[in-house]
Amino acid sequence: MDERDLELLSAYLDGRMNKDEQQALETRLAQDALLQRELDTLRETSYLLRALPELKSPRNLTIPASIQQKRTPLVLSPWVSTLSAVAAAFMLIAGFVLLNRTGTFQTG
Repeated sequence: MDERDLELLSAYLDGRMNKDEQQALETRLAQDALLQRELDTLRETSYLLRALPELKSPRNLTIPASIQQKRTPLVLSPWVSTLSAVAAAFMLIAGFVLLNRTGTFQTG
């Protein structure tokens, strides 16, 4: 029995099979005790789940709009933007210089 068989059994229980598929599965069920046992287990599980009482959540789990925190957009001052641009340019130049150095390390 594999995942495909479980899908077939589920479709059978839910009435989602056409006549040919249903007949083919019923033939297999008559010949395969393990498959029949799995169908019985699924049928019993489905019955037990339907027999459970429907529970309502103890409270509303959504946050009311009046409580939600309003987000304010991040506004940076002009000097922070300028400083960031200068730092990025410095890092690019330093990286370029370091990558283009040749023969600076000597072993001694």
